[in-house]
Amino acid sequence: MVLSAWNSGTTYGLRFGVYQTLIDGKAITLKLEGGPTIELKVTDAFWRKCPEFRHPEIREWFKRQGLRLPWPSGKPYKFPFTRVRRDVFHVSYAQR
Repeated sequence: MVLSAWNSGTTYGLRFGVYQTLIDGKAITLKLEGGPTIELKVTDAFWRKCPEFRHPEIREWFKRQGLRLPWPSGKPYKFPFTRVRRDVFHVSYAQR
């Protein structure tokens, strides 16, 4: 399973897209490989039209990996991830 990088100007995140069905609760935990663990609320907008999670630490994690920000249009980075348990996900470094 793979997540896509997402951005809107200076805001960065990880897009769950088709993997929304893996989300069960009102919050999730992202364990970023070699980086922080982030607790995030699942908003109503996540279910309607914005299937991404945004957080300043995600941008910093991208930068620590040496990723070019922003990336070329239409070519977001891809991040393998696994479900550790209900609403807890381990996100690996970007596939190059």
